[in-house]
Amino acid sequence: MEQENILVSGNDWQAEFTPQSEIAMLFEFGGSKCHLLPLKLGKISEAYGLVKKNQYHRTVDGLRQSVNLSKVIPFGAEPNLRREMAFFANHATVSSYIELKGNLKIDNLNIDPLFLPGSWKRIGIINIPACGDSIPAPQWSELDGTEQVIYDSEVPFLICLLENSDGEIIEIGIGNDLWRWQSASSMDGASASFTVKVETDGVKIDRNVFVFKEATAMENRPWRFKWYFAWGKSDSKFDYPEKSRPFAMNSKFSTEPDKPSVFDLTAAKIADVTAVINDEGKPVAAYCLESKMIMKQLRKFIRSAAQHCSDDCLVFTGLEPHVCASASHLDRHKKASLVHWDIMSLFDFYGWASRQLDKADLTLKIMPAESSPAMLLPSIAGMAKLLNES
Repeated sequence: MEQENILVSGNDWQAEFTPQSEIAMLFEFGGSKCHLLPLKLGKISEAYGLVKKNQYHRTVDGLRQSVNLSKVIPFGAEPNLRREMAFFANHATVSSYIELKGNLKIDNLNIDPLFLPGSWKRIGIINIPACGDSIPAPQWSELDGTEQVIYDSEVPFLICLLENSDGEIIEIGIGNDLWRWQSASSMDGASASFTVKVETDGVKIDRNVFVFKEATAMENRPWRFKWYFAWGKSDSKFDYPEKSRPFAMNSKFSTEPDKPSVFDLTAAKIADVTAVINDEGKPVAAYCLESKMIMKQLRKFIRSAAQHCSDDCLVFTGLEPHVCASASHLDRHKKASLVHWDIMSLFDFYGWASRQLDKADLTLKIMPAESSPAMLLPSIAGMAKLLNES
């Protein structure tokens, strides 16, 4: 049975999904395009797969859209591929699942390669920082129209930014599962290869999480890899609040005279169990949003604010993603550490909270420190603006 295309769209963007095509998704923002190419299991392409599921969902409030895709490769061990994508505001989260069975032999696994056609002005790379650190400033490479390699490493980049001459930026980032993207380092005979290459007609991004010198039988197990992309303009401007009050754990929203509904999380007292853990195993003065305890408290606070906030907008300042080493945040208590970062938990919280507040005609802004390099990212900038501005 022929599968229909799925179209997902917003104010100034759209994404089209075409089953059994050499372009799994065509994303367009303004004059920029991004092609999601078929996942590759060695020489076996996702494009050869038979479609089992091809579903589109939209919430009643219209704020969140999602696409669920599932395929089976009808060759040999018949691996199953599944992809879940959710669109909210100006970002999209992606979870790609590969169920390997029958001791499938492959020489590489290329997760969701990307091609961004056209002429780009510059490319910025943000490497994975040390645990305990927030996002550093991008390292920019100005492009001159010639072919060149911008990034080539066995270690994945944290974020890649592509900016065109109109100031449109597409941001591509690894998900919270940093340890999974670096699994090759703990597998005998495996290496990895992450590249960003400027070609004559665009930019190609390959994320080979496993590379073998010869075809190797993979362990029969499911693999899941998360990543995201976001979009925006480089000239984003923000009204940073002049006044705020500290956020307090285990408190509910309270209306106070002459105090705005702006809550500074850097002024909060942070318990070790909810804190970002650095490479030495010590807590730093920032929340890790992979911690269930802080997420439970933030959700409780939002429910309270939805009932009692009299302002039009609720604002959290000093909240931004960090790389963390705490395995307990991921319920892996037997491990000494497990490197992750919490940007997708931040997306999830922003989406959930925005929808809760929307029922009460309230909006939400999430803003890092005013001087933070994170403010340069479209994903962060999108949460620092009102939804109808995104």
